[in-house]
Amino acid sequence: MTDQQGPALPWKERVAMLSINPDAATRDDVASLADELMIANHKVARAEEAERWAEKLAGELVDIARRFQSSFSARDIFRTAECSEKILSEYAAWKKSRE
Repeated sequence: MTDQQGPALPWKERVAMLSINPDAATRDDVASLADELMIANHKVARAEEAERWAEKLAGELVDIARRFQSSFSARDIFRTAECSEKILSEYAAWKKSRE
């Protein structure tokens, strides 16, 4: 529902306009509004689904972290930390050599 003078009105304003004067809209205008509404509903549904998956995966990550944490002794953790320091220093040297 774009007119020659400028961009389309915001969705809420178009709906309000149509409720005041239903004859102001063509079938294409109504179909366009219906399409926009379906797309908006689909986006909301996808966002809600993504939020559910994020919560589920966050819970699974916490469980994995707890199992991982309980499977290592303090000695293993310190050994991993020393190895990580070595890897980080080697990475820094490599990165510096590429500059």
